[in-house]
Amino acid sequence: MMILIALAIAIVYIWSALIMSKTYNVPLTTIHISSDTATVREGARLIRIEHCRECHGEQFTGRAFHHFNNKADLVAPNITPIVSTYSNEELERLIRHGVKKNGKSVFFMPSHMYYELKEESVAKIIAYLRTLKPMPTPSDLPFSSTFYPLGRLDIIIRKYKGAPERINHKAPGQFAQYDTSRIAFGKYLTMTACSNCHGKI
Repeated sequence: MMILIALAIAIVYIWSALIMSKTYNVPLTTIHISSDTATVREGARLIRIEHCRECHGEQFTGRAFHHFNNKADLVAPNITPIVSTYSNEELERLIRHGVKKNGKSVFFMPSHMYYELKEESVAKIIAYLRTLKPMPTPSDLPFSSTFYPLGRLDIIIRKYKGAPERINHKAPGQFAQYDTSRIAFGKYLTMTACSNCHGKI
């Protein structure tokens, strides 16, 4: 019996690891980034609205979520030394498509929500990220996320999918084409900042 249990756990681990190591061929999109003060300031405001600090920490040096749903220890990494290793286009793909530089998926980052962001909004966010200075990672922050057997099983049965699999990468953003009214702009911000928890309308 113990051998069967060990074999089952091994299968779940290997199968889920293969899924998490899958790469995605999402092409890069050319994006123009301005570094003027107004753009950077608006990028900082958008980052606050989009809840980036709630996961990555107030200084973006990372944060851990232990025993998340009793299925995983999740780690939002320290992004301050990472930003400089990505091109603007790679950052846009990471934010809006959930694909890392190596082509692999991010997990538990709401890129399906950020996909609704207009290019101009993403450009302002990237402009602000470019101002971050590398900071040391807290000594108590784990190197990476750890998935327990039930968490890995959820990945296998597709109860939880990687960020790229939750996005139609060729579809136009449903809420990106907002008009100049306050209500329409508010809807745009709501759908790009609140829908991950509260759902779309």
